[in-house]
Amino acid sequence: MISISERPDLDNNIDSKIFKAYYYLKEELIDFCRKNNLQTTGSKLELIERIANFLDTGKRTYKTHAIRKTKIVDNITLNTIIEENFICSEKHRAFYKEQIGNSFSFNVAFQKWLKSNAGKTFNINQILSICTGRKYASTKDIGNILSYLLPNENIDVLDKMKYCKEEVLKKYPKMRNLDDRGVSVDNVFDWIEQQQELYGDQFTLTPINVVQLELEKQEFVYNKNSSKVL
Repeated sequence: MISISERPDLDNNIDSKIFKAYYYLKEELIDFCRKNNLQTTGSKLELIERIANFLDTGKRTYKTHAIRKTKIVDNITLNTIIEENFICSEKHRAFYKEQIGNSFSFNVAFQKWLKSNAGKTFNINQILSICTGRKYASTKDIGNILSYLLPNENIDVLDKMKYCKEEVLKKYPKMRNLDDRGVSVDNVFDWIEQQQELYGDQFTLTPINVVQLELEKQEFVYNKNSSKVL
């Protein structure tokens, strides 16, 4: 096996065929792209092809993504998450009239409530950070998901992490199988890619019901004290 020290340096002078014949960490590929003003996003395979093309032609290619459209909800129930970028459609109007009565109307106050309580989408790095307690996303991105799921400023960060983890695992129970033992600087990017393939890259969540959370905490304390008396 060829060690890292025996590989040719990844720079502008390397031949594309030689480059593709050796193994480079995704972190190294991103660093090369950044230094040469190449797009740094995408899978490892996309980065390799982008760099190889640049080494061959000197051209910089950019992958564009389709504009994300508002999700169309087929069947609306009382348990349906309010979709992000909510639009008051005839399907929604019919559902609320069925539940509330023909007097229902989308007034301004109700529309504002719907939009402020819509589900929000987070990426795999944020979810991994919440589920493992390790930093796989930026401090800002971790803060964003914590403050969205549990905006109560009176709850400390450790408790927020615990409650948010419970919420994520409740919505996505397969994430309970997460195991980041053995993850290091050398393999972290590959590991994140593997988790993305297993669980996806977009996770829709809604704010935690603070009232329900408080009731559960009080019930837990009551049961704990009752067991002591017994």
